Amino acid sequence: MKKTKNTTTSKTPKPKTLRAALDQIGRMLGDKNYGQDLWSILTALRGPDSQNLAVKFATTAVLRDAAFPNRETVNGSVFRKDQIHFAATRRAIFEPGNKRDSSHFRRHIYDAFEALGLNLREVND
Repeated sequence: MKKTKNTTTSKTPKPKTLRAALDQIGRMLGDKNYGQDLWSILTALRGPDSQNLAVKFATTAVLRDAAFPNRETVNGSVFRKDQIHFAATRRAIFEPGNKRDSSHFRRHIYDAFEALGLNLREVND
């Protein structure tokens, strides 16, 4: 992950409602130290608008695992440790001139991997 100043304290109350949680996220998105990185990660968590599981596992599942380690699953969402074949899939997706996946999803993944300090082309520990 990028080095950012930790502004969380043990006195920060846990939101009690979804609206309170969303409001807290909204405030965090406005933080000049990490707000843009947080947005980049949140927008990439959903995954590609396709049923291509190879792409989803190589991108979104790896991102979810890096963003939320120690989380098994959330309502069937996939989390995966990075692997050699996932890195190979990402290299193919991000090859210059690739027309296979021209959706804006690639930009979301690129920004989120960068925000978390992940390497798109190599296996991440």
